[in-house]
Amino acid sequence: MVYEMKLRARHADRRDYVDHMQRDFARNGFTAPPLTVSQIVHCWRAGLDHDRCYGVGCDVNSGYTFWRAVQVNGGDA
Repeated sequence: MVYEMKLRARHADRRDYVDHMQRDFARNGFTAPPLTVSQIVHCWRAGLDHDRCYGVGCDVNSGYTFWRAVQVNGGDA
C-alpha cells in the first residue's frame, strides 16, 4: 500500500511537471509546445528543473535534436 501511495505521488508530480511546462511554453509565445509530452517526461526523469526543460524546448525549436538539447542543458540523454 505504501508503494502504491508513493507511485501515485510520483505520477502526480510528473503530471504537474508536464502541465507546468506546457503552460510555460504557451505563456512565452509558443503556439504549440516544442516538446512532446514524452520528451517533457524524459526531462522530468533526467532531473531537469523547469528552467532547464524550457531551455531544451527553446533549443529544439531552434533546430537542435532533442537528445543534444538535453545534453547541453545538463541532463543525461
